[in-house]
Amino acid sequence: MVLLTRKGEKVLDPQYGCGIWDYLDEGITIAPLLIGTIHKDVSRNVPSIRVTDVKLAQVGEDGSFVDIKLEYEVKSSMMRGFYEGRVYRPSGNME
Repeated sequence: MVLLTRKGEKVLDPQYGCGIWDYLDEGITIAPLLIGTIHKDVSRNVPSIRVTDVKLAQVGEDGSFVDIKLEYEVKSSMMRGFYEGRVYRPSGNME
């Protein structure tokens, strides 16, 4: 849910969410910035995990989606897991 939520969208917790949608219009050239944003925002909003790796496979030319592979470790159990999928830009007015 963190990846799908824009910062400021959750009224009672304006820092919840991920800032990737602020950069997607720039295309794949800003991949390092996207990776850093994903790592930082997921780590802050899901403190029970440690993000171990973030990779971007593709960013849509029009900035409408990003393919993400996120690897993490659950801090309490040291179990490893991953999220892999295409995250689409939320529709509607984002101003």
